[in-house]
Amino acid sequence: MRGRNGLLVAYDSLDVVVAIEINGSEMKKIVQGFGMLSVVAAATMSVPGQAAADDNLYGQYTLDVRGASYDWTMSPCADADPNGFIPCVRVSQSGGDLQPWAADAALSVGSWTLRVNRLDAIGCEDGSTHPGETTYSWDAVTGKGNVSVYNPGVCGGDPQTIGAYFDLIRK
Repeated sequence: MRGRNGLLVAYDSLDVVVAIEINGSEMKKIVQGFGMLSVVAAATMSVPGQAAADDNLYGQYTLDVRGASYDWTMSPCADADPNGFIPCVRVSQSGGDLQPWAADAALSVGSWTLRVNRLDAIGCEDGSTHPGETTYSWDAVTGKGNVSVYNPGVCGGDPQTIGAYFDLIRK
């Protein structure tokens, strides 16, 4: 976009502001500059992900959500990228009053995210449960996150997204 004084202003994925005056032969330098900026940004962003999916992440956790606790086990994904470019962990949940499940979580921009189709994702006031795709997302450093599922109105109310915050604590 155009900034002050006729300068071209662009933002890269690391929020670095680049201001370039466009005039004749400077265009080749602009393209080279943006190419190098992308390479540096990609290299910088892949390093934390490699460290986060190492053996230190694997183990036992407690998921605390709305006063209920569930056991989570994190282990390597079956088809994990051996280079660690796209970090992945296998999460298995057990304990509590919900059915056990397992799914793969992926790390992106400092947060882990997984989606799992659960048969008991939506609980109604009458005690019945219904299936739904549940999304868990949590901060890779703090373990604080949220869980959500879309309820299409199966409990008799209006369709809505149901969500809750949780804490993931290493045992």
